[in-house]
Amino acid sequence: MKPRCPFFGLYRLLLVVCLVLLAACGGGRSAANATSAAPEQPSQPIALGGWEPLKKRLAADNITGPEVDRFFAQLPPYNPAPMSAKIKELFAITFQRDPNRPKPPPVPESVRKSRVYKGLVTQATVDKCRAFLEEHKATFINMEKTYGVPKETVAALLYVETRLGTYVGNDNALLILASMADSIQPEKVRPALYEVPLTQEHDSWLRTKLQERSTWAYKELKALLTYCTANHVDPVIMPGSMYGAIGICQFMPSNISLFGVDGNKNGKIDLFEPADAIHSVGNYLAGSGWKGKQDGDEERKVLRRYNNLTIYANSIMALAASVRTGVLHSAPPDMAQAKKTATPAKTKAPAKAPAKAEAPKKASPAAGNNGAKGAAKSSMGSKPASVATAP
Repeated sequence: MKPRCPFFGLYRLLLVVCLVLLAACGGGRSAANATSAAPEQPSQPIALGGWEPLKKRLAADNITGPEVDRFFAQLPPYNPAPMSAKIKELFAITFQRDPNRPKPPPVPESVRKSRVYKGLVTQATVDKCRAFLEEHKATFINMEKTYGVPKETVAALLYVETRLGTYVGNDNALLILASMADSIQPEKVRPALYEVPLTQEHDSWLRTKLQERSTWAYKELKALLTYCTANHVDPVIMPGSMYGAIGICQFMPSNISLFGVDGNKNGKIDLFEPADAIHSVGNYLAGSGWKGKQDGDEERKVLRRYNNLTIYANSIMALAASVRTGVLHSAPPDMAQAKKTATPAKTKAPAKAPAKAEAPKKASPAAGNNGAKGAAKSSMGSKPASVATAP
C-alpha cells in the first residue's frame, strides 16, 4: 500500500469549505430573486386555526348546540376572498382616485328619475311577471290586502332581485358571513391582498376597516344561525349573494326576524318559497313607509330603502307599470318621458301557470369555495345589491 499524501486531509478540508461557500452564494441569489419577484396568488383558501375561535365567540352569545356544531363541521375552511374583495374596493375608493380628474357634470333630476336598467322592460319580462302573478294569484291577493302594496310592484321587485327565484346566488351564505366575521386579524386577509399596494402607513386604516366589516358580518352570521336553527334550515347548502343575502327576495339574515313572514302557514319561514318571499317583501315595503296609493317620489323613496339606488327604484316602477297596464314603459310612469315613449305591448292573456313551479337554483354543499365573486351579469347589467347589504 502506498503511503497517503501528507496534504490529503488539508485538500479535503479546503474542498468542503469551497462547496459550502458556493452553496451559500447560490442560496443568497435565490433569496434575492424571491424577494424581487412578484408575489404569487394563493391557490387555496388560507386556513388559520379552523372555526373554533369563532364558535367560542358565538357560544358566548348563546348561539351554540349540536346543530351549530354540525353546521361548522360540514363547512369548508375559512376563505379570505369575501373580505379581501371588500377591502380592495374600499382601498381603490379611498386611495386610488385621481384627485385631478374633473368631476362629471351633475345629472338633471328628470334624467336621474327616468333611468332604468337597460334591457329590463321587455315583452318577455312582462310575460314572465304576469305568469308568476297568475301562478301565485291567491298569495298575491292576500299579500296586497294585508300590506297595501301592489302585487305588480312586488312581482317586479322579485324579478329584478332574482329573476323570480330562478337565480338566487352562487355563493354559500354561511361560508361568506363566517369568513368575513373571522377576518378581524390583518394576517388572515393579507395573503389574499397581494394586488393591493398596502404599506405600513395603511395599517391603521386596514385594521379599522376589518373591524367594521367583520363586526357587520358577525351580526349577520348570528342572525343567520338563529334563523336556521329556529326554522330547521340547513345553511351549509344555502345559496346566497356575494355578501350573504338569501332567498327569492334576497334578504340579509338580520331582516328575517324583522320582516320575514310565513306566507304559506306551514310553521316556518323559508324565503326560497314563493309565498313566504312574496309576503315578506310586502311586509318590508309596508314597514318602510308604503301607504296605499302613492305618488312617484313616495314610491321611489320606499323602494330605495330596499336598495339605495335611484335606477333600481325606477326600474321596478317602470316594470310594475308595464305589467299592470300592458304598455311597455321605458321610464317610471310619473315621468313625462314615460308617456312620450310608452309602447303598447302585444295583447296577450296571462300565461297559464306551469303544472309545477320551477324550483329556485340552490347551491351544493360545496358552494362558496370560490369565495365572493362578482354578482351575475344580466341583460340589465350587474345584479343589484339586496336589502341591507354590506356597508
